[in-house]
Amino acid sequence: MDPNFRRLTFVRYADDWIIGIRGSREETVNILNRCFIFLKEQLKLDLSLEKTKITNLGKEKVSFLGT
Repeated sequence: MDPNFRRLTFVRYADDWIIGIRGSREETVNILNRCFIFLKEQLKLDLSLEKTKITNLGKEKVSFLGT
């Protein structure tokens, strides 16, 4: 149980993607902000604010590709 260990899983299908993070909310917000910046500055893409959210899977469900 290393307190410095972080697990990140990324799944992409066409233009839909999800990132699973085992870490703190603060770290998750930081990663989300870095994704926003990278996509905007490097790829000239915008994330959908309506579809983008941070969810605690222990408390809420998430829908990905309709499931």
